[in-house]
Amino acid sequence: MINYSKMSYCVKYILSILLLLVLFGCAASLKSSGVPDGYSGETAYIEDHIYQESSSKGRIFAVSAVDGENFETSFERTRRASAGSGFGLSMVPAGRVVVAGKSQKFSLRASHVTAAPIHAIFSSVTGSYLTVEKIVTFTPEANKRYTVKGVLKKDASDVWIEDTESGVKVALQ
Repeated sequence: MINYSKMSYCVKYILSILLLLVLFGCAASLKSSGVPDGYSGETAYIEDHIYQESSSKGRIFAVSAVDGENFETSFERTRRASAGSGFGLSMVPAGRVVVAGKSQKFSLRASHVTAAPIHAIFSSVTGSYLTVEKIVTFTPEANKRYTVKGVLKKDASDVWIEDTESGVKVALQ
């Protein structure tokens, strides 16, 4: 005689484990560094810029990929930190080490963020939830720090990379 209740429990258990493995696999696919494994050359550091407008809304300016390789950004970190908080937004910055002295294509993204999806929908309808993306070619200098900056305005949104120390825009095309 087959005990279907035990079998059902086992199937649910196995499916739960598989789901967790898939979810962890997706999260693990984002890199935190732009330096290839085994690389021993010079590097630079690029950090995302975050700005909290209110307890439930903010702006993030981030590098999402270098030469097509995706990275963990402040968008993912903020989303995870804010999950389950209702309208409370907990912004978390991210940065990454990149290869210096080599021309690379940086995918930049600037956008408003909210803790609650309904807030994002309402903000989009009223025109106060803006996003801009672009790819810039840039050669980071060794041992330098850079920050992704930008503006989010209805009439003119832009995103660029600037030298953290001097504030000079170094990648804006």
